[in-house]
Amino acid sequence: MGRSSKRKQSRHKKGSRKGWATPEQYNWLQEQVPAFLALKADGKRRLNSFWLQLYDGWFERWPEESTSQELADKTEARRTVCIVI
Repeated sequence: MGRSSKRKQSRHKKGSRKGWATPEQYNWLQEQVPAFLALKADGKRRLNSFWLQLYDGWFERWPEESTSQELADKTEARRTVCIVI
């Protein structure tokens, strides 16, 4: 077995997943897979509702964090629009 194939195997071992998601987020996403596969079998139109529910569930559990500067920028942009209109 070559060196690169050992690396590929070690990256795919269950429990050693590294990435952008926390273990809790990763587990939650894994729990969504059966629903995804069932809807996928029904066709693409059914997947639209899956993605909406997935996004809603995700951001309900893990709201998007904004820095105070991002919030200030958004507030200023809203004020500008209100003044112009």
